[in-house]
Order: sequence, then structure tokens, then C-alpha cells
Amino acid sequence: MLSIRSYSIGISLIGMLMLSACREQKPGTMIDLVRNATYQIDLEAPQPIRTGEPTTLVFHVAKDGRPRIIEDDLRMMHIVLASEDLLDIQHTVGPWWTETGSYVLERTFSRPGRYRVWVELTDTQKREQHGPFADLIAYTDLTVTGSATVSAYVLTKNGRATDQGYVLALESTDLRAGEQMMLRLQVKNTRSEIITLPLEDAIVYAMTGPGLSFFQHGHAKTQPDLRSVAFPVTPPLPGDYVIVAQSSFLDGDSVRTIEGHFTVHATN
Repeated sequence: MLSIRSYSIGISLIGMLMLSACREQKPGTMIDLVRNATYQIDLEAPQPIRTGEPTTLVFHVAKDGRPRIIEDDLRMMHIVLASEDLLDIQHTVGPWWTETGSYVLERTFSRPGRYRVWVELTDTQKREQHGPFADLIAYTDLTVTGSATVSAYVLTKNGRATDQGYVLALESTDLRAGEQMMLRLQVKNTRSEIITLPLEDAIVYAMTGPGLSFFQHGHAKTQPDLRSVAFPVTPPLPGDYVIVAQSSFLDGDSVRTIEGHFTVHATN
């Protein structure tokens, strides 16, 4: 059984995963301390997990103890995976389901060491769906063996990263631990031109930080000038943070992923 720690996003939650040491898959359980609905999610993962090899993760969903297809309840599942060095972060919505209550996610891990897996189950009928408003949030850790491979994204350490010709830029870099702030992001092309955004919430994001002890996920609000998006955040610790942002407005039906790294400073 892997050890776990709690974290705070407005409600305290704990997840845990029990894994077999052999290659065959064994089911494990993600356990939460606080839930807003009667769902339970078990995670089935192979061992060992190796970098550069396609890996199948299976999330078994039950409601009131019975397997359940969450779409029948107008629910949506968000899954975020992040490496401890913050150089690999992946976000997906609604993995494929193969049978009642079983959802399959295929991923390739690029970094050796500890990964954290967050699962957020949301009610699509609610205006506020994420964080403390979610039906369920839980997390657990996975251990990945092997050598580092090329990351899926081109990363930089100055607050922006490129993906297929776009960059994610922070309007402010004076970020302080423990201080609530409105984090504002701009999408720019390779000529540093700011991309005009649609009025509706155009970007979904996930964010984590030092030691993977912090997690926040939601929709960034398009600002009135249509030149930036923003969301409130209180980074608890100084250190490196990473955001993965996804949007389809850049290419119509094609979802683009843009990943940004930035530093939070200690409070004076």
C-alpha cells in the first residue's frame, strides 16, 4: 500500500491506491474523506509502470455500491496526472468506457518517479462544478520506473510554453505564497501577438505546485477585453508551479494543450 497525504482545495480529501508488485493488474481504491455524492472510484493500474510505454489505467465507478455509467447521471470525469518534477502534466475529460462503470485511460508517462493522479467528478447541471462544488475529488500516487523520455510539450521556465505555435503567458510574475490573487493568462502566437478570445469560458485548466501538495482545476474566465483569461488562486507555498490549459477555440474541433511554468515567491 502506498502512503498518501491530504491536501486542501476548500475541502480536505484523501486518496489511496493499493497495487500489486506483479505485472498483472489488481484493483485499488481511491478513498475520500469528504464527498458530496454517493460515488466511489477504484483505480486499476499495472505494475510496474515504465516510461515510454503505453499504460492502461482503468477507473471503476460505482454509485451506492453498484457500477454506474456517469453519463446517465449527467456527470463528467476529469483526470489530471502530474510528475513530481512538474515536467509532465496531463489532463483529460471523460475517458472511454468499456463496460458499465469501467472507464479506460491510455497514457504514456515520460518521467521516472512519483506521479499524482487526481480524479474530479462533476455535475454538469450545476453552474459551479469544480473544487468544493464537485461530487467527488480524490487522489493517489503512482510510481513510474525507467529513464526520462522527451516530454509531450515544449517547456520553458519563464512562465510560458509553446505548443504548435502558441504560448501561454502570465501578465504578472510577482506571485507571493499565501496571498490570494487573480491569475491572468494570455494566449500569444509565435509573433507575440495576443490572441482574441471568445466571450464564453474558452480555457479549462489544471494547476499544481511544490511536492504535488496543491491542486486546482476549473474554467478560466474570459476578461471583458477578450485578451486574457483569469481565475482566483492562493498558492500555499513558494516554489515552482505548473498550469496545463486546454482549448478548442484555437483550431475549431482540435483541442490544443498549452503548458506553462512559473515561480511563486516567499511572502516578504
